[in-house]
Amino acid sequence: MHVLVVGGGIAGLSTAWALARANHKVEVFDQGTLPNPMGASHDQHRLIRYFYPDRPGYCRLVDDAFAAWERLWTAIGRRHYAETGALAISVQAGDWTDRARLTLDEVGIAYDRIEGADVARRWPFLLQRASYAIRTKKGGALFADRILTDLIAHLASIEVQRHANTAVASIDAAAGSIRLADGTVKEGDAVVLAGGAWVGRLAPTLAERVTPVRNALLYLEPPVRLLATWATAPSVIDCGGPSDIYAVPPVGGTDLKFGIGAHRRPGDPERDRATASDEAVKLLGYLRPVIADLGTYRIKGIRSCFYAMAKDERFILERQEKLWIVSACSAHGFKFGPLTGELVAEAVTGGDAEAIGKRLAGY
Repeated sequence: MHVLVVGGGIAGLSTAWALARANHKVEVFDQGTLPNPMGASHDQHRLIRYFYPDRPGYCRLVDDAFAAWERLWTAIGRRHYAETGALAISVQAGDWTDRARLTLDEVGIAYDRIEGADVARRWPFLLQRASYAIRTKKGGALFADRILTDLIAHLASIEVQRHANTAVASIDAAAGSIRLADGTVKEGDAVVLAGGAWVGRLAPTLAERVTPVRNALLYLEPPVRLLATWATAPSVIDCGGPSDIYAVPPVGGTDLKFGIGAHRRPGDPERDRATASDEAVKLLGYLRPVIADLGTYRIKGIRSCFYAMAKDERFILERQEKLWIVSACSAHGFKFGPLTGELVAEAVTGGDAEAIGKRLAGY
């Protein structure tokens, strides 16, 4: 088959990799550079974790995701991952972490439980507000920008054609073709659209189901007395409380990063990308009830990021004649990237698309 992949994030690149491994001809098109710094896949790190409240299907899928990453490490010859372990903090019954614990029990994933004051004692950068915490030994930080760079280089080595700075204006699902912004038409046996936050522009049927959502990521330098503690800390998937805060420790030469779910807003991935002059101050405001001695931290940077958010936060694989639409983000997609690519490639080349779609949706 000759497959045209639109979108050069982790899902599109991994789909191209899986198809090329099966000896199919593949071309990848992206409106920006490869890797594209505007894409949700591009950052210092992304997290991989088992914690999935009320979603046992995704919790089970994480083992398969780890196996797919091992296949990618073998292919690119490097391992861009730090196994920090993963920590989540519960502050009251029924909160995100408390429900994630129940899912771990259901699926049979082992974890340690740390009670109350022991949480802040072991990780003194946290304020003493935990009811308890759970920690898995497996899980941690995927070095996203390094992964993309090496995956793109690997695709070049296996003769996948890459078209950077090549915007796609429209897709003809019936013909299996794409029209580029300069008017050029490219034809294939199938088209895979993995357009991230831009997917609704090329697939209007998804525009009401998938919303571009803006978030801002904050990078901080800890005080000297906490540098070693943070450097050996687990990735904190849920810092506890209503603001949906996570923290990625400064491992492997990266910066300490915080993401705040409560700061997310719908937006346009091109017009609404700039950060406001007071945005870092607002982000720090979310962290004050969670992080001890926050005033001793130094702001190193802030960047905006756009996710393609489905209403139920489940991934979408939809076929329209020769077009396959993939939306595998919803702020938890990177960890599944290579596995998503393998499953999409399987569907495109004759696999059970309905079963694969359900699996990607976490059922």
